[in-house]
Amino acid sequence: MNYWQDGKKPDHPQNRRTGPDTMSKYIRFSSFLSWLLIGLSALLTDAAKPSEFNIYVLDSKWGKSSATYFNESYIIAAAVICAFTFLLILVSLFIDVRRQKRKSDHVSTSLIIGLFVSLAGLIGFAIYFMS
Repeated sequence: MNYWQDGKKPDHPQNRRTGPDTMSKYIRFSSFLSWLLIGLSALLTDAAKPSEFNIYVLDSKWGKSSATYFNESYIIAAAVICAFTFLLILVSLFIDVRRQKRKSDHVSTSLIIGLFVSLAGLIGFAIYFMS
């Protein structure tokens, strides 16, 4: 007779997972880190903007002019961080997809959204550097 037809039950429960394993902890951490880096890239891009102070007041009253150009070093740093974030998310998504074994497993939505946001940032930086 078969083991399962005897009515014996297995010694382990249906789902043997007791908590998150190291891969799921890595995926959660990489998702947090990717959003942190996306925010840092956005802050650097915002800091690179020219001053919004009225240029005409400075020119007419004191003969000074304010900057009307983007700070290139901040833009380059933001683009490098955005590219690193894109690669980090791609690697994390690859690991996440490879470890899907059960029907209850799912791909991290945060990583997918972060991938699209960082890709949009890379496209924006490419447009800026081409112009």
